[in-house]
Amino acid sequence: MINLIAVGELIKKAKSKGINFGGGDPYNRLRYYTKIGWLPHMIRKVGKKRSVEGHYPDWALERLQSITEWKEEGLSNLEIERRIGAENVRRGFGRVFSFMNSSEGKRNAFVYGSVALLFVILIAEFTTTGSRIRSNLQTSYNGTGQVSTGINAITASGNGIFPSGIKTVFVKAPTALTTSKIYITFTGNYSPATRYWVSNIVPYEGFYIELDSPVAQNTGFSWWVSD
Repeated sequence: MINLIAVGELIKKAKSKGINFGGGDPYNRLRYYTKIGWLPHMIRKVGKKRSVEGHYPDWALERLQSITEWKEEGLSNLEIERRIGAENVRRGFGRVFSFMNSSEGKRNAFVYGSVALLFVILIAEFTTTGSRIRSNLQTSYNGTGQVSTGINAITASGNGIFPSGIKTVFVKAPTALTTSKIYITFTGNYSPATRYWVSNIVPYEGFYIELDSPVAQNTGFSWWVSD
C-alpha cells in the first residue's frame, strides 16, 4: 500500500527541511517536476478538510531532497534524470520483492504471475518516461530559429547563469559550428520571459542565447552542443 501526503503538507515539510523551490510558487515547481517525470502524477482524494486535494506518495519528500542536493552539486538535468531513473528501478524492485516475501504472496502462487506482469509494466513505464524526458530536454534551436529534436553525439556541455535584467548571454563553446545543434534547459524560473532561442553561433568560439524579455532574477541554465 502506498502512503500518500497532501501537496500542501508536502510543501510545508519540504520547506522545513530547507528544500529550495526557487522564487516562484512551490506548487508550480511540483507541477513542472511532474511534467518532466521527476515526480509521479498527483492522486486526487478527499483530504483532512473534506475537500478534494492532490496527494503525492510520501517518498516524494525524499525525492525533492535528492533533487535539491543534486542541483547544489552542480549536476545537469540529464545527470539528474539518470539518477532518478536508477532510483525508480530500485524502487520498483523493492516493491516487487517486498510483496513476494510477504505471507500473502507465499500463500497465493497466482499472485506471483500477477506481480511478474506488473514488474514488466513498470519497466516499460520507466523506459517510456526516460524517453519523454530526453525528448523534452533535447529540443534544440538552430541559428534560423527552427526547432529540431534528436539524440546526437555531445561535443560540449556546461552550465551558465542569466544575470538579473539581462536578455542575452554569450556561452563559450569551442566545438560549436554553424551546423551544430544547441540544446538548452533552464534550471530556474526565467520569467517574465516566455521564449528563448540561440540567436547566433560563432564557429569555434561559442553561441548567443536570447530571451524575449530580461529575467527578473539570476537564473541558471544547462547547455549541450552536438554534432
